[in-house]
Amino acid sequence: MTQASTGRDGGVRSVARAFDLLNGFDAEHPVRTLRELVELSGLPKSTVGRLLGTLTSQGLVANRGDSTTYSVGPAFLRWVALADAMWEVGAEARQLMTDLRDRCGETVNIYIRQDLHRVSIAQVEGTTTVRSVVQVGERYPL
Repeated sequence: MTQASTGRDGGVRSVARAFDLLNGFDAEHPVRTLRELVELSGLPKSTVGRLLGTLTSQGLVANRGDSTTYSVGPAFLRWVALADAMWEVGAEARQLMTDLRDRCGETVNIYIRQDLHRVSIAQVEGTTTVRSVVQVGERYPL
């Protein structure tokens, strides 16, 4: 494999680029235009177009009907269900989290460690007016 075909971390560059595009979607931006994806990724429009074509053909991205607006695709539903099943903390743990939240009023998270990051796999939101809420599944520094 040539240096040109590998990503920053030694991975496959085209896969890293595809994930960069997918990471442009979030709860605040569930729909993105082609122009936004080009700007966010810093990639040429032709490269973004090819990546979107591949992601669309796999159901990971959906064209919203006008060929310039995109969202995550229905194939993610299968992965969401799988992740839910794999990372479910169970009713007893969920009850302990709720009890702790009720005692202190603060948001309660269960994290797993991934390298130098933490990822919340379960959350019970606090009841106080001002609270710190992280997104379940997002990577945060330790």
